[in-house]
Amino acid sequence: MEGLNVGGFLLGYIAVLVFGIVSLVALGLLIGRLTRASRILFASGLFLASLIAVVAILSFLSPSYHPGETWPLLVLAVLALSAAGSGQFIAALRSTRVFAASICCAAISFLLLTVPMFGGEWPPPNIRGLIPKFIPNELYFFPIMSLLFAVGSILFAALLSPGSARKAIQGPLEKEKFPPSDEVDPTGITVWTKENISRGRPPG
Repeated sequence: MEGLNVGGFLLGYIAVLVFGIVSLVALGLLIGRLTRASRILFASGLFLASLIAVVAILSFLSPSYHPGETWPLLVLAVLALSAAGSGQFIAALRSTRVFAASICCAAISFLLLTVPMFGGEWPPPNIRGLIPKFIPNELYFFPIMSLLFAVGSILFAALLSPGSARKAIQGPLEKEKFPPSDEVDPTGITVWTKENISRGRPPG
């Protein structure tokens, strides 16, 4: 069929199918309490689906498959998919906290790429006034934003410390810990504890 990239559309369907099947298997592992295996399998499926989608988009770079000068949009989509898919996969190999931060950015990146596919006028009139002047064309807004979030996914995967979130939460709590049972404080005053009271004996 002339002018219709059947192979590209087929690869797109395959990418969705692969991601769906792998997600179901990962859900089964999660139900079986295999959290790490589930996380890595899900990230691997998303990474593989992203690579298949990249190949599908690259097949549209032929001038016969895209009108006018729209090839920069395809290049931006390829970069965003590659970065988002790679970022969340690297994060899945590190820890749950790093993966959670990275997959959020990746999900937003994927969503921004698919928003124009829902039809209608994009960008909407109420958003056009917010588009920076340095963006040459309004059509580039969503792909550029998608690429920025995809880069954020990689940055989280590479730079975020697995224990940073835990330390930030536990730090203030550790400072408020009470001294152990029957411990005398530096001022010489013995601390009353529940253990002393239950035994009916005075402190010290």
